[in-house]
Amino acid sequence: MYSKINALGVKKIILWALLVLTLSSCGTTEETKNSTVSDNNVENRIEEILASQPDYKSDLYWKVRSIEWNIFTITEIDRTKDPTTDMTPAEKRKYMQALPQAERMALKEQIQSATLWDLKVMIPVWIPMIKKELVWEERLDVEASLADLKSNDIVNIWYNKEETNRKIAIFVKRSIRK
Repeated sequence: MYSKINALGVKKIILWALLVLTLSSCGTTEETKNSTVSDNNVENRIEEILASQPDYKSDLYWKVRSIEWNIFTITEIDRTKDPTTDMTPAEKRKYMQALPQAERMALKEQIQSATLWDLKVMIPVWIPMIKKELVWEERLDVEASLADLKSNDIVNIWYNKEETNRKIAIFVKRSIRK
């Protein structure tokens, strides 16, 4: 009699174990599907944001000095100190990769220290923003928000040209942080 009970107990344990394994594997499959859908949504969102980037050179290329709500005080960088100003991103990457490390760092320092004057720019919360995640290797842009912008960040800003009394951004791109 005890052997029948033990045999039934073992069968029940095996059945429960199979049920748990089956349910857990279903969850993993669903998580993988959700992860893939989520990755596709992120990629589609980035493509959408990049498509909304104006197709002309940014109006402002500046260093963030201070932030108060969504009003940014930005110090303009003298673009004449940057030999890559008129290059496309691919040309700029190729140029920078060709430089020895010491010259590349010296050029970055020269660009960042070449300031002219301060300007206040309003950056609305809802406008598209991106930030770079890698320096000169394969460029990876990701979606950004006002929370991603900090003092001393280098930003490219395209502003609303219809507004002549003040500077209001329509698109922002944050360069890589040190």
